[in-house]
Amino acid sequence: MPVKRLKKFLAKRRELLERRAELLEHSLGRADEALAALRLAAEEVAPSSERAWASLAAAAQRQRHPDLAATALEAQARLTEDDERRAAIAATLAELCDKELGDRPRTIAALELQYDADPTE
Repeated sequence: MPVKRLKKFLAKRRELLERRAELLEHSLGRADEALAALRLAAEEVAPSSERAWASLAAAAQRQRHPDLAATALEAQARLTEDDERRAAIAATLAELCDKELGDRPRTIAALELQYDADPTE
């Protein structure tokens, strides 16, 4: 399969998994299955998609899975090219690691990422 066609296929697959997760969580109340679909989209179908990681992070936060949310936020921050957005993601990550996980080293790493992205914040 040519690369362009493969990228298009994977993007469509990611979109379908995200839509499936939305229906599972919001319409059917099957949050665990929704999270599994988003995890599949981010980890296997589209690991270089900022959007896939953002969707996973948001769902993990809603469903009170802070470690998974932190992992997704870390991946999202790595993929984000915009410094202002990266700083905002890192700030969210730092708060999550501090308040929800009590993980000081991870909190410090997130704060350093935030500073690197935007030293004025």
